[in-house]
Amino acid sequence: MNANIQPAQAQAARQAKIDLAACHRLAVRFGLNEGIDNHLTLLVPGCSDRFYLAPFGLHWSEVRAADFMEIDFYAHAARDRARHARESAPGDGGAECADVP
Repeated sequence: MNANIQPAQAQAARQAKIDLAACHRLAVRFGLNEGIDNHLTLLVPGCSDRFYLAPFGLHWSEVRAADFMEIDFYAHAARDRARHARESAPGDGGAECADVP
């Protein structure tokens, strides 16, 4: 088996990020990036509770596939989900969305 072959889900995630970066550049090309509260997101392939979002501060013409953050619907970055799950376990009184404005 070739060690360079990625699992299908990893390939789908990589392609989704490439496509979303291209969408950002196309939006710039057609003048759709200037405005209040504009954003483009895409669900992570194979997931129904996470999506890709470009970080704040990057102009849409600068967004690359490697720039996307994986976020859940409570505005937690994917790498922070385990910490959040521990802090807001059922019955502990923790607020699920305490850090969302």
